[in-house]
Amino acid sequence: MLMRRDTLRIAVWLITLLATGCFGLRNQPPTSKNAPTPRMSSVSLQDDDPPPKITPPPMPEIPAKTTAASKDASTLRRLAAKAVEQERYLDSYHVRLRRRERSKSGAGETEVMMLKYRRAPLSVHMKWLGDVASGREILYVKGNYENKVHILTGRGDLFRLHTHLAFAPDSAIVRSKFRYDLQDAGINGIIARFTAALEAADKNPAAAGALSYL
Repeated sequence: MLMRRDTLRIAVWLITLLATGCFGLRNQPPTSKNAPTPRMSSVSLQDDDPPPKITPPPMPEIPAKTTAASKDASTLRRLAAKAVEQERYLDSYHVRLRRRERSKSGAGETEVMMLKYRRAPLSVHMKWLGDVASGREILYVKGNYENKVHILTGRGDLFRLHTHLAFAPDSAIVRSKFRYDLQDAGINGIIARFTAALEAADKNPAAAGALSYL
């Protein structure tokens, strides 16, 4: 019995030893006797080496910016050209307008009037409708009625109400009521002054800022 027990113990010990040796072999990586030993390559960096040259790509061309003043000037020129073209088809018209003259002494009162205009023969008829100079009328037909401006006085005028007067178009009395020639009372006169203002702004760019498109 003792021999069997010793034999059994020796067998268990051998089995354990063999198992331990097998696992140890499995955990070790396979090695090759002829495998070369890797060598580290050394790279020498010298401080005298120039840095690599980097050529940046060319900058894209930036278009010139269009300022607000130039945009307004271009828009105003198109507006003036269109107004000149459309005015050619206006042989006659009548409008109701408000007028407020400005002078060195200041701004005058607001006048409400009706304007009738005819191109040929040039005819201008103006009648005041508001409280200022109510009842006043002006009639002018170029080349007719002695080529004079006929006036029917209104409220606030120097002469008696509804007094008929006649003066030359360039007389001081007529020009005292209008800053411009009576023959330029129509839309064509407004367009002509507007175009002249644009031409003056082109010659003097510093004054271009005074004109803007709303």
